[in-house]
Amino acid sequence: YGLHTADTAKVFVEGAGIVAQARAEQLAARLGLPCPPLMIGEAVDGLQLELESLGLVYPRDARVRRVKPQREMPFPDALYLPGEGEDEFSDGAVAR
Repeated sequence: YGLHTADTAKVFVEGAGIVAQARAEQLAARLGLPCPPLMIGEAVDGLQLELESLGLVYPRDARVRRVKPQREMPFPDALYLPGEGEDEFSDGAVAR
């Protein structure tokens, strides 16, 4: 879809990154420089900021990453070593 809209008479934002990357590669080739790397993250961030400034999308909320709690026993060991920890699902559980 992005490639389809990159070279049409009407401007679609989906094709802007593709056109920018192609122009950067052409300029690098003309100047004898190595091909520039893909900058997907920077493109997405720039598009997000621009759309936020126009009021077309909700601002990105900065969420704090939650840290997973450390378990006493890793998950696979908990499955394959049932004698290490008793619970209501193990064979040694007392019926309620």
